[in-house]
Amino acid sequence: MYKYKLSKDFMHYVSLCAVFPPTYNICKHWSKHEEVFVDLVGREGNVGIEHFMQALIMYFMKFMDKDFQKYASTCMYNLWQADVLSEKFILDFAKREIKLDKDSELRDKKAEKKFIEAIQDFTDFLQNTEAEEYEYDIVDEKEEEE
Repeated sequence: MYKYKLSKDFMHYVSLCAVFPPTYNICKHWSKHEEVFVDLVGREGNVGIEHFMQALIMYFMKFMDKDFQKYASTCMYNLWQADVLSEKFILDFAKREIKLDKDSELRDKKAEKKFIEAIQDFTDFLQNTEAEEYEYDIVDEKEEEE
């Protein structure tokens, strides 16, 4: 990572953008590349998950087309189902009870606010559903096209 003088937090963002360009849907293909991001998070310890989340926010809010933002909830659902992001982390972030790394170059409070709004239906689902009852309505591109 340091060979190219990229900060650790920026590596998450570069990886997301490189692995999941607009033509390769993160929601559909996450499981094929999950190990890359789990490895990046693991290398940083506790702050790694914050850097991943900041990169994910920038990916959805800045890198991808605005029309793709409607899939933010689906992506968060998939990350939660895969145990990449915990329910507590997601809800605490959405309630602003935790702050992401304030020293990160990726930190963008406006983008965070928009992302929280974009995933509101998913965070409502987490708050209102028992852990055993998973009936979340996932936005699917195929359904959208019909």
